[in-house]
Amino acid sequence: MSRKDIKALNAEGDAYREFVLAELRCARRRAQLLLNEIEAIGLALKGKWIDADTAMLWMRDANALEFLRDLSDDASAPVADVVPGEVFLG
Repeated sequence: MSRKDIKALNAEGDAYREFVLAELRCARRRAQLLLNEIEAIGLALKGKWIDADTAMLWMRDANALEFLRDLSDDASAPVADVVPGEVFLG
């Protein structure tokens, strides 16, 4: 393998590394946006601006239900399958 080939491979590797780093920065920003939305939901619920069912629907719309533990009576049911209103009956 010539020096030219090695330099070309290194350049491709550097470009790929930069691409992956850029993707990681974007993923971090998306995660921060989701965290901000979860905090907003919590503040709205705590301030009684929304009820618990609305908070659950908002979490579902934000694709954030996976971060909640299962709140249903049926521990085998995923949180996403729980119908708001039935979640808090006990």
